[in-house]
Amino acid sequence: EGETLSTLRFGERAKNIKNNAKINRDWTVAELKVMLAKANREIALLRKAGGAVPPEENSGGIPDDVAVGNEWEEERCRLLKEKEALLQQMADLNDQLQEVMQNEQRLKIENEGLRRIDETWEEEYYVLQRRLADATSG
Repeated sequence: EGETLSTLRFGERAKNIKNNAKINRDWTVAELKVMLAKANREIALLRKAGGAVPPEENSGGIPDDVAVGNEWEEERCRLLKEKEALLQQMADLNDQLQEVMQNEQRLKIENEGLRRIDETWEEEYYVLQRRLADATSG
């Protein structure tokens, strides 16, 4: 019983775990050049302003154009994962459909066999009925 309760508690804790995926990214040369150019412009502006730091528009000091690129990349990754999930779901449904179609074919064959047996028994019944009628009238 203690083991069961421990397992249930573990399951409850595990259910509450939330993962936030973050993409590890290698910056391209072009992106690094853009970031460097923006940083150089900011340094020049700061020197002119006497060292005052303007507030950043985005978190972490990532340039706006790069941050937007990251958002697009994250959205692309999310959509790719969703696509993979949908493809897997489609494959599973296709397997189920194949199974249903095979069962339908099997049932059609069984039904045809039962229909033939029924016809045979019906013919046998009429033959026996005629024999009985002949035997009682004769």
